[in-house]
Amino acid sequence: MLKPVFIRLLMALHVPLLACAPAGQGNVATPSPSPILSPSPSAMASLPPATPAATPTPTASLFVNPSAVPVNSPSPSPQASATPVPALFEVELGKAFDLPMGKMAQLKNTDLALSWISPAQDSRCPSDVNCVWAGEVKVTVMVKNGQNSQSLNLQLPGKESQLLSAEMGGYLLTLNDVKPYPQAKNPSKETPRLNLLLSQTEQK
Repeated sequence: MLKPVFIRLLMALHVPLLACAPAGQGNVATPSPSPILSPSPSAMASLPPATPAATPTPTASLFVNPSAVPVNSPSPSPQASATPVPALFEVELGKAFDLPMGKMAQLKNTDLALSWISPAQDSRCPSDVNCVWAGEVKVTVMVKNGQNSQSLNLQLPGKESQLLSAEMGGYLLTLNDVKPYPQAKNPSKETPRLNLLLSQTEQK
């Protein structure tokens, strides 16, 4: 048993008596753990709001879907366009008609067809100009009858008529006029056309 003087000394030093009890004289009390201090509500209010954690940016995948990659398919090679067929209209034997450039006239009830494609060689003196020479105009008319074809060169003034060959049926083609007539100051914007006449030759 501790002596009174020793006990007073321990009390003066603020030493717990149970901690100094010798072994074998009762259970030694285990000191209680220090309490965890919680911040007061006022202290919590003064703290800055917590910053939310940043959402990680998803990393782009390096995998490429082959079906999503556009494939350049070869473009079809352009096909050569066929030569346009001139517009066709019927004419009658012994009646004058106008043949516009780029069109085709067919003699009624026959396979004989006429077309004018190349521009005229026109050196005629314009109607609003005084010229020393009247000039002339030359044209080429394509004639087709079935598998046979022929080109006729007609001219005004001069060789305005030409006989088609026997294979073409023995017709006579006459050039009456080439329209429009040239003008120097106000050139006409009309479609060029030939005034022609198909007639039957006399049978001998």
